[in-house]
Amino acid sequence: MRGVCWSTSQNPTINDNKTTDGSGTGSFTSQLTGLSRNTIYYVRAYATNSAGTSYGDQKSIKTPKYSVGENAEGGIIAYVDGTGEHGFVIRKSGPLSQKCYWAPWESYDVFCGATGSAIGTGKINTEKILNSYEYTNGIAAYLCDNYSENGYSDWCLPSIDELKKVYDNRSQVDPYNDWWNYYEYMWSSTEINTTYVYGLIIRHYGGEVIQLGKWGTETLYYVLPMRYF
Repeated sequence: MRGVCWSTSQNPTINDNKTTDGSGTGSFTSQLTGLSRNTIYYVRAYATNSAGTSYGDQKSIKTPKYSVGENAEGGIIAYVDGTGEHGFVIRKSGPLSQKCYWAPWESYDVFCGATGSAIGTGKINTEKILNSYEYTNGIAAYLCDNYSENGYSDWCLPSIDELKKVYDNRSQVDPYNDWWNYYEYMWSSTEINTTYVYGLIIRHYGGEVIQLGKWGTETLYYVLPMRYF
């Protein structure tokens, strides 16, 4: 018999939690269940035969502090990084619905340098946008920067990769699928040039990344506030 044993104390044995993964030699895979969040566990492989039980080298793992879809840090967690302790949340009740005429990205004739696309660049993009214009009241970045919920006021407009990650995790972030059946165009903070920015087209198009004119068209464009933790 072989498997893996684990405990919150060092040098776990088969008298602690364990899996049973058949017999034989060679590699095998175990699945540990019932683990608590944000906890360090010590893990050892074991093998038992008629001569007794022997153990492999001890390893340690730390379980994540957060999980996608959880209500925490002022919103709904939409992404958690490899540490399990950092990521970003989005507004609990979903995107802000704004007619593009009243909430444009901004004017065509200014390039802000807000070109960050990766996860972690939304806040920097938002700051660059707001610093590039004298009149920002009502634009997409302003709506996010001035948003406040559950005591948090450090929200921003997501980069395109952040927005795409929210869409990819939609079954956990929005299990009823209401957002994605209804919303169409959604702004990101990622700028392309003086005329266009990246955004998502959602309804009927499966979260496709597209180029959106900074003033869009006379239709509903959506703005999704997010914050890092």
